[in-house]
Parts: sequence; C-alpha cells; structure tokens
Amino acid sequence: MKKYITWILFFAVLMLAGCKPVGPVSTDPSGPAMQNTTPTATQPTGPTPTEPQPTEPQPTEPQPTEPLPTDPKPTESLPTEPEPTQPKPEIPEGFPDDIDTDPATVAVFQELFADDTWYAQALGHPFDEPAKAHIAYLFGGFGFEEEPPITEEERAEIVKLSNYKDYEWMPGYRLPVDKMNAVLQTLFGLTLEDMDLSTAVYLEYLESTNCYYRLGSDSAWSGCFEIVGTKNLDNGNIEVYYYRNMGVFDEEDRPRGVAVLKPVEDGYHIVANDNNFYYWNENFHPWLT
Repeated sequence: MKKYITWILFFAVLMLAGCKPVGPVSTDPSGPAMQNTTPTATQPTGPTPTEPQPTEPQPTEPQPTEPLPTDPKPTESLPTEPEPTQPKPEIPEGFPDDIDTDPATVAVFQELFADDTWYAQALGHPFDEPAKAHIAYLFGGFGFEEEPPITEEERAEIVKLSNYKDYEWMPGYRLPVDKMNAVLQTLFGLTLEDMDLSTAVYLEYLESTNCYYRLGSDSAWSGCFEIVGTKNLDNGNIEVYYYRNMGVFDEEDRPRGVAVLKPVEDGYHIVANDNNFYYWNENFHPWLT
C-alpha cells in the first residue's frame, strides 16, 4: 500500500510540474497575460535578393585609332595637252634685239596707249624729264569733251592777245586748269606748277575763268601707236618701244620711239619719251618748237 501511495505522489508531482505557467507573471488584476503560442513562420536565411538599379552610361573618351595601311591604288595619269602659247613676234628692224615681244605684255601697253587717249597724246613730242613735256603739244590735239563751247565774251578776250589777233575766225576750246592738272597728275605725277610753261605756246590763259584757251583745229593730234615690245630696267622702270602709225609713211620708214614708264600704285607715269619722228612735227608745226 505504501508502495502505491509513493507512485501516486510521484505522478501527482509530475502533473503539477507540467501545469506550471512559463513566462512572466502578469500583475494585471484581470488575470495573467496569455502567451502567444501560435507558431510563426521563419524566413529562410541567406542573401537578400536585390533589384538591379539602372545605371547611366559613363562617357568614354574616343581612343585614337591608327589608320590601317592600305595598298596604294595605281593611278593612271591622263595625258594633258600643253597650253597653247602665242609665239613671240620677231623684233622689227631698228629696235634693240633684247626687247620682249610677249603678246600678253604688249597687249597691256597697247591698251594704255590706245588711240585718242592722253597717254598716246603724250608720245607726240620728245622730252627727257616729265617737267619738260610739251604742254602745247599735249593739249593741242583736243580739249575736254564735257566742256561747253567757248562764249563770245571769252573769244573777245582771247583775240586781244597777240597770238590770236589773226585767228579770231578759228574754232576754239577751253582748258580748265583743274582738268589740265588732273591729266598731268595721271601722266607724270605733276601739276602745271611743276611744268616748264615755256612750252605752253599758243595756249592763252584768262585769269577771270582760270582756264587756258586754244583757237585752232586738232592739227597737233599725236596719231596712233603700235606697241612693239618692252624692256624691264634695273631701277624698276619699263621701256616701251613703239611705231607711230599715221598712214603717211612706207612700212620700212615708219617712225619709231621709246617711252620710259615708272610703275605707280594706280598705273604708270611717263618718265621720258624719245622718237625719231619729231622732225616731221618740227617741219609741219614750227610753232611747237
């Protein structure tokens, strides 16, 4: 009997031990807090997956690349025809044998000394320096086209002067000083104040109009000239060789001359002029001497 009581007590203790609450004891008078015995799902451990973040492309500097060697392609050279050049004319007899007769160069000066230009008119009389260019011959061939005819009052004043007492019936023209200076400036780089006015024969000046006058025809016209060739001088000047074509000489007897030009910024100045036909002018126009 004692043995059975011992076993009963033993089992009773075990039962009491199994019913003892585990956890903190609530002090709440309403009763003990219930422990949550609901099993919770456990998350697997390991690396947490991350979503890929968009990344901006980083600018990269271009790397220099060396050109790959290429085999040169054979090229065929097409035959080219040489530019046609005009042959240089032979130097006419009576001119130096070392002048240049290149047609392109000759054409430039042929245009400069074209008919009825002041440059051509300046070749009618020889001079060894610009200040001695013959004023009466230069302005004795023609006047200025834009100038109106001289008035009767001007003519009356002119014929009072000694040179024109017997020529009042002749036509005439006016030469304003400012226009004469413009011509002289173009041809020589000078004005009337720089010129030798002793050559201004048969040109009468009226102070009242500041003009020169000439009564007469265009008998002092220099004619037309044919440029033959040129020669460059060591000082930079250019000799221009020419024929004078008047239609009154045989071919072999055509008068010849040479003008010396100085290149300037806006053209050429005539430095000197020499020719072998002044004798014709001297005999035909004794008043020009």
